[in-house]
Amino acid sequence: MGKKGKVGKARKDKFYHLAKESGYRSRAAFKLIQLNRTHEFLQRSRVLIDLCAAPGGWLQVAKQFMPVSSIILGIDLVPIKSVPNVITLQEDITTDSCRSVRDVYGVHFRGDNICGYLLCVCNVRQRLIDELT
Repeated sequence: MGKKGKVGKARKDKFYHLAKESGYRSRAAFKLIQLNRTHEFLQRSRVLIDLCAAPGGWLQVAKQFMPVSSIILGIDLVPIKSVPNVITLQEDITTDSCRSVRDVYGVHFRGDNICGYLLCVCNVRQRLIDELT
């Protein structure tokens, strides 16, 4: 017979447990914190769109590091538990109705190929924006 692996929460890594202890919804929040530590783009951002945003860990980090007047928008097919001062939508990002969100909130996507990436439109160097889109 095969060797039994860990089950349930015992199989989760240290970042899973650290995220839960820190109040983040996912361990992916630490990846955004690491990217921001390297490039320092969130503090200078005015708009953030998180596509496929559930459960909302990146939205929590964005809210923590971005200026108060910034627009933070999270879109996913499944509902996202609300984050204070963050706009969340339950939409299919490939539909025209979802793309019309840019007009409602004054947010313009760079190009039409937007599936599955974090898109930050900010006033930092063009090189960083090109890396993220």
